[in-house]
Amino acid sequence: MSQSSVLQTTGRPGAGTSSGGTHSRRDIQGLRAVAVVAVVLDHVLAWPSGGFVGVDVFFVVSGFLITGLLLREWERSGRISLLGFSARRIKRILPAAIVVLLATLAAAAALYGSRQFESVAVDSLFAFLVTANWRFAAIGTDYFRSGDAVSPLQHFWSLSVEEQYYLVWPGLMLLVLWLTVSVARRPASAARTAVGVVIGLLTVASFAWAMTESTANPTVAYFSTLSRAWELGAGAILAVLAGRLAHLPAAVRPVLAWTGLAGIGVSFALIDDELPFPAPWALLPVLSTVLVLAANSGTRSQATHLLPLTNRVSTFLGDISYSLYLWHFPAVVFAGSFFPAGSPLLVASSLIAALVLSIASYHLIEQPAQASPLLAGGRRRERRQAWHTWWGVFGPRLRIGAVAALAVATIVPVSIALTPPPPPPAGAAPGPLTPTASAASESPAAPVTAATELTGRIEQALASTTFPEFDPPIADLSTEALFSSVTTPDCLDITTTQQSIDCESGPTDTGLDVVVLGDSFAIAWSPGIKAALEPLGYRIHPLTRGECPASFVSVTHGTGAAYPECDEIHEWRQERVAEIAPELTILAQSHGTILRMTSPGSPAEHAEELAAGLRRTVDGISSSSDRMIVLSSPPEGKQMRECATAFASPADCVTSPSREFATTIAAEKRALEGSPAEHVDTLGWFCAHQRCPGFVGTTPVHADSSHLTIQYSTMLADVIAEAVTSAPTP
Repeated sequence: MSQSSVLQTTGRPGAGTSSGGTHSRRDIQGLRAVAVVAVVLDHVLAWPSGGFVGVDVFFVVSGFLITGLLLREWERSGRISLLGFSARRIKRILPAAIVVLLATLAAAAALYGSRQFESVAVDSLFAFLVTANWRFAAIGTDYFRSGDAVSPLQHFWSLSVEEQYYLVWPGLMLLVLWLTVSVARRPASAARTAVGVVIGLLTVASFAWAMTESTANPTVAYFSTLSRAWELGAGAILAVLAGRLAHLPAAVRPVLAWTGLAGIGVSFALIDDELPFPAPWALLPVLSTVLVLAANSGTRSQATHLLPLTNRVSTFLGDISYSLYLWHFPAVVFAGSFFPAGSPLLVASSLIAALVLSIASYHLIEQPAQASPLLAGGRRRERRQAWHTWWGVFGPRLRIGAVAALAVATIVPVSIALTPPPPPPAGAAPGPLTPTASAASESPAAPVTAATELTGRIEQALASTTFPEFDPPIADLSTEALFSSVTTPDCLDITTTQQSIDCESGPTDTGLDVVVLGDSFAIAWSPGIKAALEPLGYRIHPLTRGECPASFVSVTHGTGAAYPECDEIHEWRQERVAEIAPELTILAQSHGTILRMTSPGSPAEHAEELAAGLRRTVDGISSSSDRMIVLSSPPEGKQMRECATAFASPADCVTSPSREFATTIAAEKRALEGSPAEHVDTLGWFCAHQRCPGFVGTTPVHADSSHLTIQYSTMLADVIAEAVTSAPTP
């Protein structure tokens, strides 16, 4: 997505290249335009479903152009200057990228809390070192970060893939050419063929790896250079064959072009994030892009029959596509700090900001940097003259740009600093639970309980019109922070008896034992459970593991990767409960587990399977545990950092339980009927009248969009204690 679209086709006599001359391929600029528009719309509107495959179009175009340029350089001069290639890439890629990284860091420092800013700073370092894809692959495979806010630099992963590819491919190509011509004494035409064979083998190997990885470890496969290289390789293969396309019949070219363009459109509409990707489904946009490129290769025609790609608007968007790609994602993410997710204001502001910044970046950074004598050879006097000429051309626009940038850098922070924070709403101050008039008047004779008091505070939150001063600050919310504060890393995933013993907490002299059994939702419940039961003399025994539910069912990781360890954990948990013989076992899990079942079926069928697995767990430990309580999953919420924005209201953070949530909880209730366990419906601890606020008092409910914050979990201690003490003994 970052290479020049000017093809220099002048070749040495007998080199087997196409006819000489230089021409600009408007169809390639059009492909870039289509690709970047699809990516931007996907990130702004979540439409089309396959908009993310625009990156795959970029990969093919990149492989085609870069390989073609290198081959023509060798055929023209008998050599490939790796230093010259690197210098061109640096001037093409780095200046605009560095400006975006610095601007993103500045915005993150102004808008985010320290923890989130540190995360963005680390992301920027990986992006600068062109290893962002591996950074995000590692984060993506960590379940405890899965609900966190998206990094404004996540889109740098694709640039890292490209640059890693080009750290290897030019040198390898030069080696193949040298071995063929200088060692094997073969003609230049054979050298081109040898390059094609090598890149073909590497492309097939990469695709085979992608097929395996897309199933075994989908998140890593999405970001991995090894499982993406075949897409650049497809473009490279076409570049090797481009000279032979000169004899392609003129009548065939439009057919290929329109077929390819239609295939790209179908990719946008058909592909979604539920399909195995990048293999095999990236084949559709990759081969479609190859068809479009092939249709106009080996000819000087401007593909006027492809008006969607060659019109002025497409050409313009293609020209600024690199800058637009760089700027659009930070614009979308940071607009979310001011406007509610999905709101028209967010869409409009992010699109306008991305377009304005992209145009400015193209004219003030991209063009001047590429035309500059930076990294050029020559004598000092020649370099000085080159810089003088360069400044004469670009100096005026750079001066204007510097003044504009200084004005923005001054006005924006001052405006933010002068904006007064909203006052906290009445009744939102922290303190002990107190019943509201509405809660008390529902049943004047009924005793006031912790549950009715909590209902009153939930209703107060739903009636709030302004945001309080949150504790903890929403900028510091993350699952990483949650789990690092709840317990030590060694006690997040309990998989052995010794771990279970080491991670126990509470009094040791009462003879009262409680087992907490389940996935990361059970971990998030733990602060409230400890606050509720340890004062009553209970010792807490955690049997928790991320993504491994309380239900005795087979699941995958959230990334889609296989999770056979969870099946073993189910067996071990039952054995460990028998060893502890607790007075009470509390089971908890995410209702979202239905999305990770290994068996085929609909969400409703998976809900029934999950519920049946819960009954299996209960039956398996019933002879070992005196009492069993199942805490239903909290309903999902919104990311507070996305909904509690400068121009939002508390109503923008209110949600209602989803249909899948209701189906799963109902299935659990049915499955536990007649069992020795009691199902505690916790919906009333989060919602009133099917409306669930994002905060209660000054406390955010969710650390992400699903797990409870430590503070809210602790706030529930009284209602948890009531549920435990009121549960009937079997």
